[in-house]
Amino acid sequence: MNLHTVACVYSVIRKAVVAAAEEAAIRPVPRVESATCNTLENAALRRQVQALESRLLDEPAILGTSPAARRLRQVIARVAPTNGRVLITGATGTALAA
Repeated sequence: MNLHTVACVYSVIRKAVVAAAEEAAIRPVPRVESATCNTLENAALRRQVQALESRLLDEPAILGTSPAARRLRQVIARVAPTNGRVLITGATGTALAA
C-alpha cells in the first residue's frame, strides 16, 4: 500500500468518524485524528520497508556482469558449501575491502 492509498483510506475513515461525531452532536478530538493518520502511515511505511528488504535479499551481493564478476560468482557458489577459506584479490579501488 503506497502513501496515496493510505491517504485515501485515511480520508474514508476520517469522513466516517466525522459523520458519526456529527450524528452524536460532538466533534472528533484532533489528537485521535492525528493518531489514526500516524497509525495508517506507520503501517504503510512498515510494509514498504519489508518490501524493500525482501528486494535487497533477492539482489546479488556482488554487483557487475563482467566475465570476471561472473567467474567470481561461480567460484563462490562452488566453495560456499565447504569450510574452506577463500582470499579474493584485486586491483586497488575495486572495493574488495568493503
